[in-house]
Amino acid sequence: MTIHEAQIDHLEKNWPSHKKESFTWDLGPIKQALPNFSVIRITPKSSDEPWVYLSHGAREINKNHHDCREFFILAPSESPRHIETLAMLVNFHASENNFLTIGACVNIGRGWLEGSNLDHLLISIPYPFGPKLEKCHFDGGNIIKYLWLLPVNQAEKEYLNQLGLEALESKFDENAIDYLDPNRSSVI
Repeated sequence: MTIHEAQIDHLEKNWPSHKKESFTWDLGPIKQALPNFSVIRITPKSSDEPWVYLSHGAREINKNHHDCREFFILAPSESPRHIETLAMLVNFHASENNFLTIGACVNIGRGWLEGSNLDHLLISIPYPFGPKLEKCHFDGGNIIKYLWLLPVNQAEKEYLNQLGLEALESKFDENAIDYLDPNRSSVI
């Protein structure tokens, strides 16, 4: 099974009866960095499920297939903004010295959604879906890790920088954040 086939199979196992659509992003430098980059959108089946946008092709950044990454955003509604955000983030990830790891936080220069003060994305494990989504196995033991892009604000990023990921995640748990609310209150 090719890497592409393994990824499609992995998404089908995680969302077996959801509509899946693939989108490209032709603006900006992503097509030069990763010509095969696309975003797969998973349409919710009910109003209590999020829209899911997953990068497809970020794995090509690491050519030796060790420590491959893909990223995803959860959203309360459909918007091409999420495709653009993933293209920007994956292009940043592809840049020299910017390989994103769990606990990294990236300033996206604008609100995650229009009017939101959540203008950073925290790279996290996919807590809403657990290990079933996190690891996509392919090619005799290699793994692609799917990492969650959790929107946070400047104060939360500064708290992360001062006290670390575990402390920030504890604040999220204590406050039972609604990670789909673009106007949620800061936990700091």
